[in-house]
Amino acid sequence: MTRNVIMAKNDNIGTDQKTSTWIPLAEIAKGDVSVVFKVTDAEGKIEAAMKVEKMGKETKKKYIERDILESLRDSTHSIHLIDFSFVNQYRMTVMTMVGPTLGVIKRLMRNKFSDSTILRLAIRTLLALKDLHEHGYLHRDLEPENIALSLCKSSRNVYLVDFGEARQYARNDNGKWILRSPRNKIAFRGSVQYCSPKMHDSQELGRIDDLWSWLYVFIEMRVFLPWTDSTFPFKYGPRKRSLLDETLNSDPFLMTFLPVVTIMKTSEFADRPEYFKIYEILTAKMTEMGVKWTDPMDYDLITERDTFFSRIPINEEKLTDEQLTAVFQEVVVPGGQQYLVDQKAYCFAVEKEKEKEKEKEKEKEKDVKIKKKEKDTEPEKEEVKEKEKEKKVEKNKEKEKDVEKPKEKAKEKEKRKSKEVIKEKEKKRGSQEKTTDKSTDAPSKNVVEKATTKQKTVKPLLPKHKHTKTSSTSSASHQTSPSVAENPPPSMPPPRALKQKLAPMTPGKQKIKT
Repeated sequence: MTRNVIMAKNDNIGTDQKTSTWIPLAEIAKGDVSVVFKVTDAEGKIEAAMKVEKMGKETKKKYIERDILESLRDSTHSIHLIDFSFVNQYRMTVMTMVGPTLGVIKRLMRNKFSDSTILRLAIRTLLALKDLHEHGYLHRDLEPENIALSLCKSSRNVYLVDFGEARQYARNDNGKWILRSPRNKIAFRGSVQYCSPKMHDSQELGRIDDLWSWLYVFIEMRVFLPWTDSTFPFKYGPRKRSLLDETLNSDPFLMTFLPVVTIMKTSEFADRPEYFKIYEILTAKMTEMGVKWTDPMDYDLITERDTFFSRIPINEEKLTDEQLTAVFQEVVVPGGQQYLVDQKAYCFAVEKEKEKEKEKEKEKEKDVKIKKKEKDTEPEKEEVKEKEKEKKVEKNKEKEKDVEKPKEKAKEKEKRKSKEVIKEKEKKRGSQEKTTDKSTDAPSKNVVEKATTKQKTVKPLLPKHKHTKTSSTSSASHQTSPSVAENPPPSMPPPRALKQKLAPMTPGKQKIKT
């Protein structure tokens, strides 16, 4: 069975590992709009995940996932971008390969987890979420399918994936952080089961709203979420607010999250979440239970049966308790109303519009340069076109000549034939005239000969003697010339000229042969 090779044009992503040829090995996950493949490069040295998404004509956030992964390229708590490209109507994002998602683990475990596994996964996921917030982005679609384990089996790192619904909420403007002011109403983002209660009211989401989704995901690892039994999505928001405390109090372990909920309820849109306080609450529960980070997870034995993890050894940074505590204590993006920027003032939208305008100006400059080059080359192009036209005209003439040549040859043949016919006719006429001339000349000669014979054979007019007959005269009268006897005279009369010449001679002058 042959494998398809995906060829994609790299968009200058600025990463160390770049390639434009990817060979799909297997399908990892499939959604409504996207499919994730396990791929390798042409040399087989890099294993990565390729997310293929079908883009609509009106898709606005074409580069949001690329921008987020680029901003997280120096982070040790996030996946990294390897390649990014568009092929026709599909967006292809090649990123770091990760292990199974939390949704897969829940199905394998049938949603039965120990307290220690839930605590450690919750802390690691909170760390990845804090890292994303410290880079100025919100996830807004946190669910078990978007939380992935490390590809290294011995690692306890957790990574966030699928940033298609993410949004930039803060940016560093010349060393000072500014926050995006909330909009009055927004469209629905995320999943109905795990989204923040504010999302049901179409309110703007902040950092704290990602934490609400995080809380619902890990509550569900122990108990059923009571608001999901409703068939009416509009009831989800009120039920999340009213049934949350009851759900937490229903399980002794989940009561650990009650102080977390009180902290979260006091946070507003622009406030910075209390990441470190939440971390302290959860780690205190771990020490109370005697749980260590190196303890085995509930899913270790099950995942050994499947090829979820890489057999290639991966060197991942392992954080100590002190390092982990320092990361949660670190403050990068502050919180508070004083950091909000008015929508009309210099902010993200304006900055992006300016960047777009700059890009458009650059494109215009390129177009102008291209047009100038075209203008400079116009006379040359015209000359070339004229030469091409002349060549075409000459070719057409040659073709016409080639077409006319056989016609001319046929005409010449016809002329030659007609001339030959005429010559033959003239020859025939000439021969006929000669024969007629000969036929007309022959009687005249005969007549002359006849006349001469007559002159010779004219009887003398002698006087008649009675009863006297001589033998000479009788013999002479009976003797005739052989020519006259053989050739009788023609019936046609002799010509007048000969009549005049052949006048009868007088009897006295005739000579009689004896």
